[in-house]
Amino acid sequence: LIAQAEVSGDIRAVDYRIAPIAGGFEIDLGNGEYTRVRVTAGEVSIITDGSETLFFRTSTMRALPVPAEVGDLSRLGRYLNLDLHDRILLIGWITYTLAHPKRPTTNFLILLLIGDQGVGKSFLCNIIQLLIDPSGIRHRSFPRTAQDLAISAQAAHILVYDNLRDVPRGLSDIMCMSATGGAFTTRRLYSNDEEVVLSLHVALLLNGIAPSFSEPDLVQRCLPLTLRQLDEGERKDEEALAQEFEADRPYIFRGLLDLIAKILEHLHGSVTKRITRA
Repeated sequence: LIAQAEVSGDIRAVDYRIAPIAGGFEIDLGNGEYTRVRVTAGEVSIITDGSETLFFRTSTMRALPVPAEVGDLSRLGRYLNLDLHDRILLIGWITYTLAHPKRPTTNFLILLLIGDQGVGKSFLCNIIQLLIDPSGIRHRSFPRTAQDLAISAQAAHILVYDNLRDVPRGLSDIMCMSATGGAFTTRRLYSNDEEVVLSLHVALLLNGIAPSFSEPDLVQRCLPLTLRQLDEGERKDEEALAQEFEADRPYIFRGLLDLIAKILEHLHGSVTKRITRA
């Protein structure tokens, strides 16, 4: 098969989870029916056959929900322990990350959730991951080496790192590279004179009580959002809340896709303005 592929000379791009198409993108839901969702300007379509987009899957990939026929993005609000300004920024981050495959023109922002213990940082990370790229590996400890981060990035669209306190100086540049795209080389196993090139391009989601970032390049690539303190009466059982979210997930997912379709409809000719936060 390898020889036949080499002789044919037909080179095809193969993507994980999200792939570009003319005028939009396709998402592999990751289910047993190989369902895809196609999003273009003003339109969201469920594709069960006929797509020529090629995806690969890993053993840790988990399925996204089949979008509901009618979306309801307002349902997401009950799970967001954020003020209105930060809610808008979070939805902007989710829709951008969901709509952009790993391509040289894609620059991901590193999402940083900050808050005291008990404000629901890990739960919100779960929600975000379940809406973009569900995985059998949810929260990871921060990698010790650049190679560990690069290997994890091969089979994920988003990586979630929990309880971050600081970033080792040697990994700061690697995190910046993961946001904009780059490559990491290492020696091939059992070889002294061959290199393996690992592509390093992935959306990062970090959370912590008060992580300290000092490198200017890394700070510029981060979107910090602060979760508000919860009163005792506002706290809910996390297991019950997770069950509620699972029931709402198809409606929220469709709401996000509908919003992206509207954005694509108006994206051409739009002008980006810099807004200074008070």
